Amino acid sequence: MKKVTRGGVWRPNHMQPIRFTNVGSETQLNDILDTRVQEAIADPNAFICAFGDRWGPEEDTPDQYFDFTPGNGIHNIHMNQGNDPGHEQEDGVWQDGALFIYLPTQDQWMAVFLKFQSQASQTDDTTGHAL
Repeated sequence: MKKVTRGGVWRPNHMQPIRFTNVGSETQLNDILDTRVQEAIADPNAFICAFGDRWGPEEDTPDQYFDFTPGNGIHNIHMNQGNDPGHEQEDGVWQDGALFIYLPTQDQWMAVFLKFQSQASQTDDTTGHAL
């Protein structure tokens, strides 16, 4: 029997580690996502949806990356449960982040589920803490 995550959306054994290497390497997460994101930007009918936690607005502080005011955005677009003890206060059930991209010209969906290698895939159903 294959282990399926809560809700049956993805299987942990389908996840693959991505190594951080030199800029321009095809193993970098940015390089893997950039092609699809650029395709979506070029298609006015494409759909990108990011799930995570909201941060901001930071009324008096411009966004540190995009320099708009107020700073406001989304973060934790990754698994938000099964954290190591130093981050387990951030654990929660049914609050994992993800990125979805739909390219209508190719009639293709891409779903990106990310987790840190330190996070457990099997978690408690009430706390989200690692089992």
